[in-house]
Amino acid sequence: MELSSVDSNPVVTPSFFECEARDARNPEASSLKRLNKYEFQNTINDILARSLTAAETSTIMGQINTLIDAIPDEAVDDHNHLTISDHSFTPKHIDTFLSVVEKLAEIIMASNAYKNKIIGTCHTNAADDTCLTQFIQRFGKLSYRRPLKSEDVDWFKSVYQGHTAGYENLIAAFLSSPYFIYHYEMGEKVVAGTDNSVVSLSASEIANRLSYFYLQSLPDDELFSAAQNGSLLTAEGYAVQVNRLLESPVTRKRLNKYLSDQIFKIDETPTFRTDLASLSKRLSDLTSTATVTRRRENMIQEMYDFMDYIVWEKKGGYSDLMTSNLVFPRTADLAEIYDSPVWNGNFDESSLVKAEERSGVLTRALSLFTGTRSTRPIMRGVKVFNDYLCSGLPAPEDNDTPTSSVVQPHFTEREIVTAITQIPGTSCTGCHTGIINPLGFTFENFDSFGKFRTKEDVYFPDESINRGQVLATRDIASSTTINLGTTISGSFRNSLDLTKELSNNDLALACFNLKVWNFTSKQNYSIGKNDCATTSLFKEMKTTNSIYETLRQIPLQPEFLKRKIQ
Repeated sequence: MELSSVDSNPVVTPSFFECEARDARNPEASSLKRLNKYEFQNTINDILARSLTAAETSTIMGQINTLIDAIPDEAVDDHNHLTISDHSFTPKHIDTFLSVVEKLAEIIMASNAYKNKIIGTCHTNAADDTCLTQFIQRFGKLSYRRPLKSEDVDWFKSVYQGHTAGYENLIAAFLSSPYFIYHYEMGEKVVAGTDNSVVSLSASEIANRLSYFYLQSLPDDELFSAAQNGSLLTAEGYAVQVNRLLESPVTRKRLNKYLSDQIFKIDETPTFRTDLASLSKRLSDLTSTATVTRRRENMIQEMYDFMDYIVWEKKGGYSDLMTSNLVFPRTADLAEIYDSPVWNGNFDESSLVKAEERSGVLTRALSLFTGTRSTRPIMRGVKVFNDYLCSGLPAPEDNDTPTSSVVQPHFTEREIVTAITQIPGTSCTGCHTGIINPLGFTFENFDSFGKFRTKEDVYFPDESINRGQVLATRDIASSTTINLGTTISGSFRNSLDLTKELSNNDLALACFNLKVWNFTSKQNYSIGKNDCATTSLFKEMKTTNSIYETLRQIPLQPEFLKRKIQ
């Protein structure tokens, strides 16, 4: 299948890309990928929804979601961040997956209404071979994400064994099969010019890649049909499915959430340190009431709404993501943080809420929230350097405060950080003075809740008799000089200046596209590895300034349609 991509785009790419000019772009070797927790959940939900009403599906999912939540999270990377590039399968995974599917089978078989719709009214006749065959073919196609072969049908008939628990056994067997749990890709034929290690995907495998990228679940009926009738293997038919899936409300809802989760590391959102007197005092000073759990959840939801607007509603680009001053507080507690009205949930122009001191994703409440009384400028600086410039910092030799540092009780957070990290001759000085602190200090005009400020309250220590009380109120200093060589250099007054610079920065744009490609491929590449796809997406974003259009280009990358066997 010949696909048109953006490789002929005249945009000049930066020198840090390493994409060899070659006739065929082949993917890097990868291990067999399994369903992650959310794909597992979505797939079961969507299999049920093929036969049941929305209410019935929701009822069943409500009974098994607690079990699904117990599935072990994916492994963590060097920065303690959950990553979808981990495909290990531990005994805990096996036990938890089995507990889910066994409970699901039990729920289905306990209800005549569920059995009639999922199996068929003939389920009462254990000797009805036609009914059994039809159920195996229908349910098997959904769980295997491809039509079953005759030998598959025969094997599942042997599982049935003709007794009363037969259908319950079948359901559990289908949903605990390796063909359900893993994204099996055997390939259709070896790609010419390779060492027999690269294979082109079959129509069913391509359908699965498309569906698990866009829908985060198994193919829908139309995609199944396109795979079976062969139209998916034509450039025209493939484009029809790509465009249809990208425009699907399911894609907008699910891809928006899971892509946001991965790119912005939503799992790292702190919790409130309610054991700190100063933090409790600050919470009591807020006029809008909400539990600390709800406050955290509301910040996360606002990030999803922000991405939903930028990507799907505005069809905006990376510059919009980094500089937009729109905020989307659905609740009074978050509106108080933004000093704005509550957003009504609509995307029409008259409903949009602006906060002039905000500038893009890095000034969302979620990005700025620390969970403590401290603004943690060190962590804010590390986040920008690692997550938005894809530049790694070495692990610190130790985190002990140097004995020569002098910290006074009335110091601002910036003065404290400077005192303990910028002492000449210590191991911390290089990274902190040149990289971490200058980046982090630009956000000091936001407090630890993400609320804009011009003054900082300095509190008595928690061990003091005056714990929780304000010791001094100091002016904020957010201006700094950043010198990261050719990456970022200059004087910055605050985060508005920094985010504007990042919005036009080639390395930051490449970093964003790399994370999108990592999400797509379920791999953990860095810049300089597998750069052809990232280069292509970089060119697309430069040309269209649209994340939405970049998402359309992802399945058009040659690597998307192949697999290299390890």
